[in-house]
Amino acid sequence: MGNPFSRVGVFFISILLYSNSVLSIIYKNDILEFDLLDSWKCDYEENMWTCSRAGKDPNIKQEIVVKIKRRGANDTLIHYLRKRKRQISQTQNHSKQFNSNLSTNSLKEILERKWVESLIVGINDKNEYDYFLATTEKNTALFITFRTNQHSYNNIKFNINWILSSIKITPEPLSTCFFIPDENQVGGCIVSGKMDCGE
Repeated sequence: MGNPFSRVGVFFISILLYSNSVLSIIYKNDILEFDLLDSWKCDYEENMWTCSRAGKDPNIKQEIVVKIKRRGANDTLIHYLRKRKRQISQTQNHSKQFNSNLSTNSLKEILERKWVESLIVGINDKNEYDYFLATTEKNTALFITFRTNQHSYNNIKFNINWILSSIKITPEPLSTCFFIPDENQVGGCIVSGKMDCGE
């Protein structure tokens, strides 16, 4: 599948970002901002964007999930690596469809930011691709995931690259915790883009 984050690939995306012929939409809350091509529609709920678009085949799912959260005790790159390693091992033991040649799990630097990038192929079907990308910055954790088939994988991956080229993270101060009650004054931790501090 090649390296999607090669210099040539990043240069090509940079050209597209400043091209008048390509339209993108900015999605953001108080913590995160990113762009995505206007062929995608992103719905926002509780610090998570679910982005989807219609493909040529209506039976093929094209969906990207972008989630940001306050870091907890287990939100470290090493923990993400180990968790995905266990998932790969479990898939290998329980699924005859598992593809060890295509499945990967590694820590890498992408556009000057450290990420865990993981791909599991063959969880339920030999053509099922489960993609996971995660990073942390100060008190913030960011996840980008999708699950699709072999036919749509490279196309969706290109759009992941587009997101990565435009990401801006503004972590909250470590001592800050927002709690915004709902209109009935019943506890609700995520309103108007504020980030849930958790319990």
